[in-house]
Amino acid sequence: MTATISRLNGIDIGDINTVNGITHDSISEINGITHESGFENTYSLKQTTSPYGGYVDIASPSSYHFESGGTDSAFSISLWIKPTHGVSYWMVSKADTGKQEYIFGLWGSGVVIWRLYSNDGGSQYMQQYDGVDRRSVLADGNWHHLAATYDGSEAETGLTFYVDNAAITAGRSINGYTDLNDSGGNLRIGGWITNSNTFLGYIDEASMWNKELSAGEVDSIYNDGAPSDLSEHSATANLLSWWRMGDNNGGTGVRVTDVQGVGNGTLTSFQSADGFTSTTVPGS
Repeated sequence: MTATISRLNGIDIGDINTVNGITHDSISEINGITHESGFENTYSLKQTTSPYGGYVDIASPSSYHFESGGTDSAFSISLWIKPTHGVSYWMVSKADTGKQEYIFGLWGSGVVIWRLYSNDGGSQYMQQYDGVDRRSVLADGNWHHLAATYDGSEAETGLTFYVDNAAITAGRSINGYTDLNDSGGNLRIGGWITNSNTFLGYIDEASMWNKELSAGEVDSIYNDGAPSDLSEHSATANLLSWWRMGDNNGGTGVRVTDVQGVGNGTLTSFQSADGFTSTTVPGS
């Protein structure tokens, strides 16, 4: 058996920038022991076939509700996208019929929106909506990393989103928000409860965290544009769910396995030509 190494002095190799001036990506051997992370990214999730309307449906709604007794708690969303269109779409949402909870996506004129709701009717909310049209930027044929974070403070200043590792803090506002509404609805990746504005293109390596990811932690996920093993991330203790979009399922079937075992997803309303694909993944 060949000996391998993934940690050095108790630190994951992936979290070490350099060893004696050599970047960890270039290290193949330490003291005669092979450095091997074992992480591979082969599949992503595709929706490019009309009529559109597919999304990943994730049950266990209480696991993705971040409020208790009228007090919010911190959480974050991360995913990689490669849109094939320049219209509005939802990346991640949680809602039920007539009941809103939170949304993260592109809205209206292509502006990234990160919104949390306080009531079923949706009239009380806080959001980050900076007014910048990113449709053409995100639909340029390349993979992009998006993240949304919330510090649990119940204030709009606690909202931040990231586009390809750039933190955006502009466009924060609040309208009667008190604490996060409990919609009781399932989490959806790539869709919304009304099945409108479903995501068209490719999605990969989606994750939820039960903390506000710091800029440095988002940078580690971004990893210069190539996803890495989140089980070796410095905040892995707060990794609530991680959906690899086919890599845990051999790229077959309709189940989207949660690596953490909290909430497995189901491919819902996808056309037969869509689903898991090995034709494109971020960092390739």
